Amino acid sequence: DDSEQARQTLLDIVSNLRGQLMDFQTQQIALENRLSNRESDVVSRERAVQIREESLVAGEQELKEKSENFREFTFHEYLEYAWAHYVDGNIDRCAHWFDKALNIPDLEPIKQSQ
Repeated sequence: DDSEQARQTLLDIVSNLRGQLMDFQTQQIALENRLSNRESDVVSRERAVQIREESLVAGEQELKEKSENFREFTFHEYLEYAWAHYVDGNIDRCAHWFDKALNIPDLEPIKQSQ
């Protein structure tokens, strides 16, 4: 009877250990999945940062190209814009462009001599 009770106790211990082992395996799988998800998140974030950096570089290059191609309007171009707005009846925009024409830095010596 003692041997049967010892055998049953051993069977209960083995069954309990099997259950614990299955729990540990389930936890291990869950942890591996979380780690994999985190690694994916890190890769995604690194890619997002890389895309932002590439975008910034492209934006800087575009800005550099635009600034290299930028030129001030001539006095006559400003007057053409002013006249076009005057003809359209938009007196505010006409005044804006006329004012710009009169404030070209190249005109400063002419204004001062008058």
